[in-house]
Amino acid sequence: MGAGEGQPDRVTLISLAGGSQARGRWRLNAFGMVQWVNSANQVRIGSIVMLCFEWARACAFWQTALGYEIAHVNPAGDFMILRDPAGRGPNLSLDKVPGRREGKRSRLHLDLYTHDQAGEVDRLVRLGATRYPWRYPEGADYVVLADPDDNLFCVVQSPGQA
Repeated sequence: MGAGEGQPDRVTLISLAGGSQARGRWRLNAFGMVQWVNSANQVRIGSIVMLCFEWARACAFWQTALGYEIAHVNPAGDFMILRDPAGRGPNLSLDKVPGRREGKRSRLHLDLYTHDQAGEVDRLVRLGATRYPWRYPEGADYVVLADPDDNLFCVVQSPGQA
């Protein structure tokens, strides 16, 4: 048992398909949900990449908004990797592009989870985000904002929190 939680710290699973064994462990994730962590050949999100025209403003905004630290800056000054100092979240990589986005928006956006949605929305707006005119469904648990480079992202009230 792992640290007195009443759950196994390590288990061995036998694949029904091939009979091979996969080693790993169960753990609770940030939302209190049980998650299987494979100890071999585990793939994870290492970095989320944003292309930015207003690169310096976007770098400053996301570093402050997330409380991340600079992990790497390309010597040419057109690429930065921000990392979670606690090592819990994926990196955010910001890549400078020569022109503004044209046409449709990206199909990728960030969902930022918080226990204080209203407070975080206010803080992010003070940092330079803007409220985006989204058509919210009834009971929406998210607020859509745009960062200084006009990338949309959502601030989501964490499950089970008021």
